[in-house]
Amino acid sequence: MASKKINELSAKTPVAADILAVADPSTGIAGKSTCYQTFAAGAGNTGVITNLNGSFALVPGGTYISGSTANNVVLSSASIHLLSTSNNLDITGIAPPVGIASNPNGRLIYLINNNDTHNISLKVEDAGSTASNRIVSHNGNQVTLGPSHICLAIYSASLLRWRVWDLT
Repeated sequence: MASKKINELSAKTPVAADILAVADPSTGIAGKSTCYQTFAAGAGNTGVITNLNGSFALVPGGTYISGSTANNVVLSSASIHLLSTSNNLDITGIAPPVGIASNPNGRLIYLINNNDTHNISLKVEDAGSTASNRIVSHNGNQVTLGPSHICLAIYSASLLRWRVWDLT
């Protein structure tokens, strides 16, 4: 298939708010893996994506959580979260970032246990958190992240829950 210009791919008229970055702005040829900071800025997440010579990387946000149980944890709008704690931790729910009324449908975040010795457990349907911030898993069991383990969480507006999968 030959390369196409953006206006040949869709009947939509491009506007400044569109966030699709093209490989060559002078020709408008799409299909390359180039992505610039405007991608993040257009999505309202400045600083989330960094240009790396034609590729991109998500910039992680670090979060320290104290105590043994955390209800309605408020994380930044970053997509990757390095979680640190001084002891084993139970998370019962994930609240929207500051300034956002509710978790948006399809919000995708990675949670990484950034500890050397402590586990972080994501509790399923725990009443400690507001119903719309609660967590579900594919098998109904809590997801426990050992040191350096990672999980994926996607918010479902139809369930009003975070769907969580252990990736390790």
